[in-house]
Order: sequence, then structure tokens, then C-alpha cells
Amino acid sequence: MSMHSKHSKGDGAPRRHAKLPMWVLVLGLSLMAASFVSGVVIWWGQTANAAFDGTDASGPFPTGGWVRFHGALNPFLCGFLGYLTAQHIRIGWRTSANVPSGVALLCVFAGLAASGTFLVYGGSESTRDYVVWFHRISGLLLPVTLASHLIQVYFWVKNLGETS
Repeated sequence: MSMHSKHSKGDGAPRRHAKLPMWVLVLGLSLMAASFVSGVVIWWGQTANAAFDGTDASGPFPTGGWVRFHGALNPFLCGFLGYLTAQHIRIGWRTSANVPSGVALLCVFAGLAASGTFLVYGGSESTRDYVVWFHRISGLLLPVTLASHLIQVYFWVKNLGETS
């Protein structure tokens, strides 16, 4: 009897990866989209020399609010990553399913978490610009690696003869 019988065919070969429940997928994609959009707004604002110190109260959402919103998403994204680690990544690793794109996505997540933490709590002014650019590039890589993973999952499932 296989440990992952609901993920195995009768011959013991993996039938499919640990499919995420729809609510988890929607929540995770929403969190990532909100973080991506707020990060782009912050980048645009910094490039346009907008005031991101919270003093600009014009408009429906003060510019300083974008920075706070972006940072406030971090615990939820880390919780989502913890869920993925326990429920999705573990089984994917055991079945060797979509490992290259999954590892790339995990590295981008880790890079964003580490660089974001560094920007808030650590470092010197001399290294800050490098970390900001690392964080921005990692942020741009997030949708690319996520799309790559989803495409790899689609073809992996299709190769198993499933259409779901």
C-alpha cells in the first residue's frame, strides 16, 4: 500500500501532484498579485521621486500607505509559503514532480523574503541600493517563475493523460 495512495496509480507511479485546493490557489495568487502591484507602484513612485514617507495624503491611498500595505502582506505571504511547504512542496519533492520550476519559484520567494527583511531591519546605506535592486529583480522574476511552474504542471498532468 502506497503512502500517497490518493496520488498514485494502481502500479505505484504518481498519478498527479498534490493539487492545491481552489481557495488556497486563489488566496495565494491574490496575495502575490497584491504584493506585485504594490511593489510596482512603490518602484514607480521612487523612480518618479514621489514622497513615500507617508506625508502625501492626496488621492485615495497615500503613497506611504503603499509601502505599509506592501510590508503588511509579508506575514500572509510567509504563512502561505509555510502552507505550501507542508502541503504542496513536500509531496512534490517526494514524487519528483515539477522540481526545477518549483525550486526556482522557492528561490525567488526566499530571495524576496530575505531582501525585504534586510531592507526593513538591516544593512548599511552603502549596500541598500544593491539590495533594493535585488528585491526589484526578484519581484519581476516572481510572475515569470510562477508562470513557468504552472506551465510545467499543466504539461506534467497532460502527460499523465489527465485533463484536470
